[in-house]
Amino acid sequence: MWRFPDMLATVQKHAQGDTHTGTFLFQMRKNFRTAADAASIQRKEMLEDQSFYAGKQWTQAALQARAGRPCLTINRLPSFKKQIINAVRSNWPTMQVDPVGDGADPETAEIFTGLMRHSDMESNGRVAWETAFDHQVVMGMGWVRLYADYIEDHSFDQELRFKRVDSPFSIYY
Repeated sequence: MWRFPDMLATVQKHAQGDTHTGTFLFQMRKNFRTAADAASIQRKEMLEDQSFYAGKQWTQAALQARAGRPCLTINRLPSFKKQIINAVRSNWPTMQVDPVGDGADPETAEIFTGLMRHSDMESNGRVAWETAFDHQVVMGMGWVRLYADYIEDHSFDQELRFKRVDSPFSIYY
């Protein structure tokens, strides 16, 4: 598992002509191929689900069999999706940290819960969660990006932020 400081050091060594960069890049490409191969079937099905939701509900064989005849599509999926999403919006889940395990402190858990809710509110995290949930309902998978951002331009203080992921196809796990 590579950490960012290790990757940065490797890139800097590459600029100085170090040969370990080739090994690093080989391992990165190998890891990506492994992730892409593992998720290829699921991604194909997600694309099919997305196009089906968009109204392309006739198979290519059915379209060819009906050559010259109309192919009527009455897409009822958006109304069902709205029912699911509106049910979640009316009863929106909230984040909560529970003190579980050795040395767990209820006061510390309450502080962490407050910090997470603050980050969610400050970064307009609800939009990120709604986008992820929308993708999850249509395609079966949605993502939210969590990152650290500087509070001000001339400060070293950082806060966690939630950001929406426009396309679940941009994430490989």
